[in-house]
Amino acid sequence: MAGADQTREWSIGWDVGGWNCDKNQNSRDAIVILDANHEIVGAPWRGNLRECINSCSTSIEWIAALFDLCGSGVSPESGPVILAIDTPLGFSEAYPSACKRSETIQALRQPYPVLSHADCEDALTCALVASLFAEKRGALKPPEADVSPSEGWIWVPRDAFAQDAASPDCT
Repeated sequence: MAGADQTREWSIGWDVGGWNCDKNQNSRDAIVILDANHEIVGAPWRGNLRECINSCSTSIEWIAALFDLCGSGVSPESGPVILAIDTPLGFSEAYPSACKRSETIQALRQPYPVLSHADCEDALTCALVASLFAEKRGALKPPEADVSPSEGWIWVPRDAFAQDAASPDCT
């Protein structure tokens, strides 16, 4: 799938590798960008984002750099961007391990071909969670009332929790 939607809404999935992941071929950063029609924009990218992050002085520059890395040929400034991150850092919005069990995510993934690496697959899952956040937030588990908005939240499809409750040996 390749294309750019005229409505210019973007969902970006980022599977985070280690800071020095260029030295570990098994775990690298991966980026997948989806347009409002859930079409992959450009091509999934896998590598190390350390230099990219360090060279950008604003969030707009950094998001534009992600679009460039994916060879999208479009400007992210033309519409809203939702970024979902698979990472152990405190600001993560998505966690593919739990999301992979979700029937919602499995249904959304059906039209996509197998991507080049598991890191890219995880980035696609994150991008799909970002699109749910933008389009169908009710399908995601919201933060509890006592969670401060400044703490961030791991957004997971509600049906992933139902499957965990049905399988007591899931960890």
